[in-house]
Amino acid sequence: MTALSFGLLVISAILHTSWNFLLKNIQDRFLAIWWAILIGSSVFLPLLFFSGLPNPAIWPWFLASVVVEILYYSMLGLAYSIGDFSVVYPFARGSAPLFLLVWSHFFLGEELTLVGSIGVGILILGLALITSGAKATSNSASKPAGVLVALAVGLLISVYTAIDGYAVKQTDVLGYGILLFFALPVFSFPVVYTHYGHQRWLSVITSQPFKISIVGVFSVAAYLLALFAYQTSVVGYSGSVREISVVFGAFAGWFFLKEQLGRRRLAGSFAIFAALLLIGFWG
Repeated sequence: MTALSFGLLVISAILHTSWNFLLKNIQDRFLAIWWAILIGSSVFLPLLFFSGLPNPAIWPWFLASVVVEILYYSMLGLAYSIGDFSVVYPFARGSAPLFLLVWSHFFLGEELTLVGSIGVGILILGLALITSGAKATSNSASKPAGVLVALAVGLLISVYTAIDGYAVKQTDVLGYGILLFFALPVFSFPVVYTHYGHQRWLSVITSQPFKISIVGVFSVAAYLLALFAYQTSVVGYSGSVREISVVFGAFAGWFFLKEQLGRRRLAGSFAIFAALLLIGFWG
């Protein structure tokens, strides 16, 4: 992996942690995500005049990614409703590389090296530490249900990452990424508007327009940077390096939200961090 790709992924991870942290403190999270993605993608939409539309050959992959990402954002809102940020975020982001390595091997033909295998083993250990740390706390938000939903989020992350990683190797990154994010709120609008109603749908954005806009811009920018890295690097390993954000997330929950970190969560976060470096640099 090149230094440029690694740098893009680190910046992407910082932005990703930031918007997830902001989202945790917003009510009606699914509607907030919907508005955030609409605003964020609209900010970047003029760049389509320079990049053009994606290659027609990847449209089936594009549509598949849209469906999976709508499910991802729905599940993410649920996860933050029932789980600590310092548990949900590290577990969801940390579990994604495990699934992604499977998809990248069987569907993208990417091979796992010996060092990469060791990194996966350390990653599993880190996840186990975070999970056991969550069960040990008395906070009702840290019950196993929160971990299970976070695991589902990680699975969805791995699926759309594999799809997008394949797609951006066949087409322009900007065109694909921007249109992808713009399609998410557009395709889901009829269901969202019908389910929540006009008043609730509109009240979310009018109550916290600035914070939701920041979430949107950060989320789109973070993923565009990751897509640029996927285009020139091994997807399985690039997706893993991006999850360095698990350590940022664990500490954000502890420092800003006063959530219990504990020795197990701390050790688990650092284990995942070390594993991702192994996978990303020497895997």
